[in-house]
Amino acid sequence: MRNGFTSTLKGIIAIDDVWGLFVFSICPALVDQSGGWAAPMLGAGRDMGVQFCLVCELASRPPS
Repeated sequence: MRNGFTSTLKGIIAIDDVWGLFVFSICPALVDQSGGWAAPMLGAGRDMGVQFCLVCELASRPPS
């Protein structure tokens, strides 16, 4: 079933997933015990970059 409601719901779920991935990517940097921020933040930045690319790819596809 495809209609305006399902399209809106799909968009809301996608945004919720992006925010969840973003928050859980930053959490390791906040609790890292090494005292340095570079390694955890680079890892989080890489994860967020991959997530952003995936979301852009999925958003650019026409509905099937």
